[in-house]
Amino acid sequence: MVTKSHKYAAFVVFNWLLICGCIYLLTPGKKYLFEPILLSMYLVALVLIIAQYPVLVAATLWRTKILVFYASMVLFLAFSGLIFSWNSPVGSNTAGMWAARFDGAFRFVFFGHIFGAWSFPFVVFANWLLRNWFFEPHSSPSQPSQ
Repeated sequence: MVTKSHKYAAFVVFNWLLICGCIYLLTPGKKYLFEPILLSMYLVALVLIIAQYPVLVAATLWRTKILVFYASMVLFLAFSGLIFSWNSPVGSNTAGMWAARFDGAFRFVFFGHIFGAWSFPFVVFANWLLRNWFFEPHSSPSQPSQ
């Protein structure tokens, strides 16, 4: 019997591996795969994927789900940019200042839309293909599936 928690776990594992694969493909010089800064990106992705699943289940229309995926992507890029620029000078802002951190987050979102735009439709389409597994109501012993 497939329970709601099985679907939740499958969604989290599948999407986390999908996002980690996208991060890997966008990483210049594959030797940097396990750098602490990239590990923080994997952690940000995991937290956002865990948080987005209940919202996606509650959304009934796919255009709403697409907006949730998009908002999650923007949050991922913003938090990753904030972490990347935490102690770095960005633009004319001094390292360690909140102006530099927010500038780094903004730049990460901006360039993430340019260079990582291919990954968004890929993630949405992969989840749409598995929609019956991830988002359909789970079967319970008291209510047989139809």
